[in-house]
Amino acid sequence: MQLADRNVLVTGGSKGIGKAIARELLSRGANAILLARGAEALEEARAELAEAFPERSIWTVTADVSDYAAVERAIGNAVSQANSIGGVVNNAGIAMPRYFDEISVDEFEHVMKVDYLGSVYVTKAVVPHLSAGSFVAFTSSVAGYIGAFGYASYSPAKFAQIGFAEVLDQELMARGIRVCVLCPPDTETPGLEEENKIKPFETAEMAKTASLMKADAVAKKFVDGLVRGTFLINCNIESRVLYRLKGAAPGIARVILRNMVRKAQAKKPVG
Repeated sequence: MQLADRNVLVTGGSKGIGKAIARELLSRGANAILLARGAEALEEARAELAEAFPERSIWTVTADVSDYAAVERAIGNAVSQANSIGGVVNNAGIAMPRYFDEISVDEFEHVMKVDYLGSVYVTKAVVPHLSAGSFVAFTSSVAGYIGAFGYASYSPAKFAQIGFAEVLDQELMARGIRVCVLCPPDTETPGLEEENKIKPFETAEMAKTASLMKADAVAKKFVDGLVRGTFLINCNIESRVLYRLKGAAPGIARVILRNMVRKAQAKKPVG
């Protein structure tokens, strides 16, 4: 896939993995359309990226991805600014790790609406503007193929994203539109900092055994996989081993995870 002069829409593009993906795409000759809720953060990201890549075009549009009407307006605005869209990265998402008993029904619905339906809404609005050779990408998670303790609201939404991507991979093939899904592990982002403040004890303990990646490294892995035509993009050896283990021996993967939970619970302070 050639990225030069391609206009790529990145949701959640004002910070974290989204901004890092935009930066990586710009470094390879693409132009970026950043979409996020906050106009101030968007402008800061645009200014930062424009300073680094003055030769590239960078546009911004605001929308809450959980609001389909707002998404439609934003995509229309993006097309009017950039004239064309050659790819979309559905990256916007939220995670609020808590024990299942502590998660309200409203929170379950909100996370599903942002993380899963948000990507459906954006894709639904963008696909009519895509031509052969374009792409649709999703930022799911390792927690999108392995249920993760403390992420009862997040993991199912990310599982759904992967399922949605698998369907689109088949349905959009005849139009020449490529589909891929990124599954990063824990990554140093502002979002992870917020998660760490509320994570259940077991979740935090289990996270200590896994590698922590930088957003720029994740973005590079994503764009490398996109260019190669990889469908499901894992970012490190641990993730690749876990993915293969879950596919080849799901019973063993389940036992390993349950043992990790038991070990974490054994360290949990009483009271």
